[in-house]
Amino acid sequence: MPKKVKFDLKVLEMVLCHPGRKERLIAKCLLGTPYGGFADTIRRFSFTLHEPRWHSIVAFCKAVVRPLGILRRCWREADYKENGKHDLEERAWGVGDQKGRTFNPSELTALLRSALFRFYFHMVIIMQSIPTKVAQWFD
Repeated sequence: MPKKVKFDLKVLEMVLCHPGRKERLIAKCLLGTPYGGFADTIRRFSFTLHEPRWHSIVAFCKAVVRPLGILRRCWREADYKENGKHDLEERAWGVGDQKGRTFNPSELTALLRSALFRFYFHMVIIMQSIPTKVAQWFD
């Protein structure tokens, strides 16, 4: 898997797993829109990308399918950045090899528009099901 895709998964983790960023996302991009009903789905998401190993990446991708779909529909970078930089963007926060990085909303915008990310994301989900399907075929 390309480093860029792993980096993009970390960006997703930065916004969906940090309580302050998650609440800002809900307040600025979801509430008051037709997507406001999905706020609980975003709030409940708590899966993290522990390490850049295959099983961890697969588990994270499977868990983030629904929140990612919601993000694609409702994300508005300008609204999220409204009133200038937010304190949570300036503070460093990261996991694994991303320690010390700060969250940049532009990176999330690029990720959500990326066809390459979408391709690899779906490929991971499809590939994880191959062993199960092969096993079923032999039964």
